[in-house]
Amino acid sequence: MSHDHAAAQQDERSFKNEFMQILHTMTIPMFHEFASDARGNGFPADSGEGLDEQGNPYVRVRFILDRRATLDSQPENECTLVFKGLLAEEKIDIHAAYDQRPGKEAAYHETLEIQMINQLGLEDQLTDFLSAAMACRKGEAVPLRKREERAQAAAGQPPAASAASAAATLPAEPQPITIVWKNREKKAG
Repeated sequence: MSHDHAAAQQDERSFKNEFMQILHTMTIPMFHEFASDARGNGFPADSGEGLDEQGNPYVRVRFILDRRATLDSQPENECTLVFKGLLAEEKIDIHAAYDQRPGKEAAYHETLEIQMINQLGLEDQLTDFLSAAMACRKGEAVPLRKREERAQAAAGQPPAASAASAAATLPAEPQPITIVWKNREKKAG
């Protein structure tokens, strides 16, 4: 009987259960709120979840930083962030495509241990994704990600020069874009 109890406890702590808990308590609500905020500001956006062809659970959010566009009509303009639980590897796969326009194809991809995912980490991922998408649309360099900034600060390094040069670059046409995320206002333009 104690073997069954130990097996049940192990199952409760399984990667899949832990990932699904993160998905349902943090990621899905956060992506849902982000898409809702974007739509509320006039941008096409949605979020969704499902299983990939290998049965790996995922959640994604996508949006277009053009109020005149519609989702699915111009996939090259869509910005998409996907969190996926790789069940066989017991890792979290994060893929962000923040500029899919021809000749741009700006994206990042990383695989993390589940212990690296928490509320702040998810918020940072979403904020970094939005910042990268907005910088690309304005013709600016993509800013350092939050984790990279913290690593540089911990190592006593000054902020990267790319952030300073990005701030000095002005877009060809100012286009104000305001998206409020977690009571933090982001403006581009």
